[in-house]
Amino acid sequence: PGRVGDTYWRLGIKYLHAWQESVLQVTQRDDDACSAAQTRSNLIIEAPTGGGKSLVGDVLLLKRVFETGKLGLILLPFVSVCEEKYEHLTQLLEGTGKIVKGCYGVRGGLNGAPGPEVAVLVCTFERANSVLR
Repeated sequence: PGRVGDTYWRLGIKYLHAWQESVLQVTQRDDDACSAAQTRSNLIIEAPTGGGKSLVGDVLLLKRVFETGKLGLILLPFVSVCEEKYEHLTQLLEGTGKIVKGCYGVRGGLNGAPGPEVAVLVCTFERANSVLR
């Protein structure tokens, strides 16, 4: 939703790189990246550190979550990386009526299925194993 874009603007992201626009653009272009995003097929992004890969991944994930109403799942290897992603996504979802749930380290867990307000679960690999069972 537009609120996510507004949050990126407030965070100082005022423009996208050309490759990011090509991946996120919703037009009928024939380039591979654009058609991969539109058809919901797999997408491999290769860019240098700080090149904006996470932004594209986050936007595509949230777009899918809001379009389908399904839960997004992010698996990360370390608690510290999970904490960063949790905080970032919480900021992005502010004011949307959706929340992020963290399942890593000593944080959280699920007692049953997540409620409809939960948009994304951020988990370490170990905690995801127990959450998904």
